[in-house]
Amino acid sequence: MNHTAGMGWRALFLLSGTLYTSACVIRVGSTGLDGGPDGGGMVGDSLETVITAGPSSGTSETTASFTFTGSGAVASFECALDAEAFAGCTSPAARNGLTAGAHVFQVRALDAAGTAETTPAQWQWTIIAPSLDTVITQAPSGQLTATNATFVFSGSGPLTGFECQLDAWRCQKSRTLYPADRTE
Repeated sequence: MNHTAGMGWRALFLLSGTLYTSACVIRVGSTGLDGGPDGGGMVGDSLETVITAGPSSGTSETTASFTFTGSGAVASFECALDAEAFAGCTSPAARNGLTAGAHVFQVRALDAAGTAETTPAQWQWTIIAPSLDTVITQAPSGQLTATNATFVFSGSGPLTGFECQLDAWRCQKSRTLYPADRTE
């Protein structure tokens, strides 16, 4: 069947919390969806990538791993995280040292000629800052007349040290950080 004008369709679908879009355009003079005898069709449209696993939103993990697969004449993949440029990658792909906040991982398929998929697959998630809790497990009680005191404390979360203050001394002394395993 010959077409006298361009026509097509666009579909949106939701998979594992990620919105994907797909499109097909039939060119003028084409005899079918494959682009017809002129070899037409849109470059990269025969490739499709689906991200099958990634981090959950609301995690405090600063590492992320993604698995993905492609259909069509896929020769390789390129990935990008947030504002990074696309670069070659394989599944599974991992990223380390991520900071708290919103992130977007994208992956796109390439064919043997290096033509990239027109709409990369995306995975969006948010890393939340972990909570830090400090507990004083031993401290002097009552009113003291001694000039020294012992405090024992511990904490949870990704601690690198403690900052201590006793009464107004914090304002008079410079900041002191103590290792997580020290008793003062």
